[in-house]
Amino acid sequence: MINVCEGKDIQRSEGNPWNSWEAYLDDEGRPIKPYSFVTGGWLRFFQHLKECEKCRKANNISLREVREELESLEKEWKEVMGN
Repeated sequence: MINVCEGKDIQRSEGNPWNSWEAYLDDEGRPIKPYSFVTGGWLRFFQHLKECEKCRKANNISLREVREELESLEKEWKEVMGN
């Protein structure tokens, strides 16, 4: 997914779902490698998407889908943390 506001490519981590791998984009929109692991990056990105229509449009994702993903992440977090 693309964070237009920060110029980053963001990919969900395969481990804990709220983490991400992120890389800045070059002038042509290609990721500049290497990717960096970001704790909580996926969650932070979806929190950003909730507020940013520009980034939702760039990723062809609806506000409803963003809210569903945030709910899913919260549920998974609670399961892992035992809350």
